[in-house]
Amino acid sequence: TLQNAKGLNMAGADYNFSQLAIEAIYRFGTEEQFFVGTRYNTVNNKETSPEMSVDRVQLAAGWFMTKNVGIKLEYVDQKYNNFQNYGDKAGFKGMMLEAGISF
Repeated sequence: TLQNAKGLNMAGADYNFSQLAIEAIYRFGTEEQFFVGTRYNTVNNKETSPEMSVDRVQLAAGWFMTKNVGIKLEYVDQKYNNFQNYGDKAGFKGMMLEAGISF
């Protein structure tokens, strides 16, 4: 995904955001019920000085127990860069366990 958005915010200031997202998934097993995947996503605001950005990397492995029930274990590292209100250590780094049912 490549996106770019330009305009004015509610306060009348310019914004110029761009986003890049890349994802890869590999499914395997006799019924392709298992998967591993990775995702990279970055968003930045080119109107700020220094340029503000959010970077996110995800590594995942999962299992579709049935056609509509799945579980996923994921490692996530998300960083906020040059966000003055959040501080230098803003972000998230850790494991997530997710389950879902779809109809």
